[in-house]
Amino acid sequence: MATRVAAAGASSAVLPDGRRVRCVSKRDVPFLYREIFQEKCYLKHGVDLRPGDTVFDVGANIGLFALFAAERCGSHGKVYAFEPLPETFDALRYNVETFCSGKQMGHVVCNHVGVSDGKQSDAKFTYYASAAGWSSMEPNEEEVREAMNTYLDNALVSSSSLEDTWLAKAGTALARYAPRWLYNAAKIAFINSMLRSRQTTSCRLVSVSEAIRMYEVQNVDLLKVDVERAELGVLMGVGQDDWPKIQQCALEVHDLGGERLQEVCALLQDVARFPRVEVEQDVDLRGTKLYNVYCCR
Repeated sequence: MATRVAAAGASSAVLPDGRRVRCVSKRDVPFLYREIFQEKCYLKHGVDLRPGDTVFDVGANIGLFALFAAERCGSHGKVYAFEPLPETFDALRYNVETFCSGKQMGHVVCNHVGVSDGKQSDAKFTYYASAAGWSSMEPNEEEVREAMNTYLDNALVSSSSLEDTWLAKAGTALARYAPRWLYNAAKIAFINSMLRSRQTTSCRLVSVSEAIRMYEVQNVDLLKVDVERAELGVLMGVGQDDWPKIQQCALEVHDLGGERLQEVCALLQDVARFPRVEVEQDVDLRGTKLYNVYCCR
């Protein structure tokens, strides 16, 4: 059983489609909605979802991709969502129970567990209440700082991927018109304020293959993975006999040490036997170690 983090109080945010969802860090929600529902960031390079599909959503966060997948897969589809952090899981479960009851929605099964390589039964997670998307069982605050610095530089100058909020407007004005020292100081203060919200919690772990056996799943049409530097462990938790059951993968990869991306791609090609693996980097993340990887049979 997971050790509960001290409750910070439930927050909510209204999506552009009018749904009010429960969340942990409110500023994450517009970004998540845009990349999942508008940009369809997990459905690229031939990866798609069809009615009746089965999805494994590893690193489900507050459940926006689970909602998206349930809509795409329809009433005969199934989504297995895995989220280890207590507050984030509570938001996931609430959003699924609230918005996945319609006849046209797929059935979503929420699992309060982390997913790894199957070598350990539980792990400690670092949780950021002010930036839930940074939470991880493999924390690396140096990489977070580097990635956020680069992302803010790219996004604030172009304003292309920022929401229309006072904070975004203030940041854009600083980036364009303020002295460089003031802009850099504001960036550091903003990032530090989110990192200071760190807490730790423990949670049970399963592997993908254990979940396949537990739910007697015959076919996984999409394995989506977004687990903040723990993605290689997730893939290593797929047994050789189970890879043929997995038809498509879409995952975020942190290229740690300049080797992780190559390791992930090699595993998908040589072990999982996907005929083609595609790598993409968002324009606002150029210069960071963050990449998206896609493959399908």
